[in-house]
Amino acid sequence: MSDNLELSQVAAAQNQKEVTINDQAAELDAALTEQFVADVSSGNVALTAGEYRRAIHIKATGAATSGRTVTLQAIRKLSIISNFSTTDSVDFVLGSATITLDPADVANPTMALVYTDGTADGLYAISSGTGGGGSGASLYDFGFAYPGGPPTSDEVLGKVMIPRDITLPADMAGAAGHVDVHPDAQLDIDVTDDGSSIGTISISDGGVFSFVTDGNDPQPISAGSVVRFVAPNTPVGDVANIAVTLQATVG
Repeated sequence: MSDNLELSQVAAAQNQKEVTINDQAAELDAALTEQFVADVSSGNVALTAGEYRRAIHIKATGAATSGRTVTLQAIRKLSIISNFSTTDSVDFVLGSATITLDPADVANPTMALVYTDGTADGLYAISSGTGGGGSGASLYDFGFAYPGGPPTSDEVLGKVMIPRDITLPADMAGAAGHVDVHPDAQLDIDVTDDGSSIGTISISDGGVFSFVTDGNDPQPISAGSVVRFVAPNTPVGDVANIAVTLQATVG
């Protein structure tokens, strides 16, 4: 029988069994409903085994500098982790495993449902997104692959039909790109939503990718929109075999 939550147990022939049973019910209630606030404003926070067992929600607050961590415990358990800090991300760690939650969007925290399997590095994200408004936001990845090259003037390198309302984060946070042959000068790819520019993907002559959204703001994209990735009007030489993946959130 599992005892991952270390609930109080009734002993054989124990008097006043109701005391232990009530304690056990309270411990189980806490494990299913309570939250632990990890205030990282002054430094990193490491939960004790008891703190981790008795909270379903591990809530990080106060991150005003990069690199803050919240250390969980090697106990078999489902948990919700969140970052309510609006300026910096927070790393939730267990051994060598790390899950990073981006800063909160104003009053909406970033959240993830995670599972720890009881091993030293056993931390796994089941889902993640942005909370608030009564509904979570799931991650939605999309992008394009352009074989060959170099692109011609204003060539559409790829297009994606978006099936649901999504939001592309400011400066396409979480995006990634790869190119097999570097351009001989910076290549700027226009990202358009039904023909209107919403951002730029740049590839340096060293093959380094950078991502910018219009006004450095998040970009909502409606269901039914067509996102295109368009080469510049003035062709750039040498570049070949481009792949880009963007990370958005649903809703």
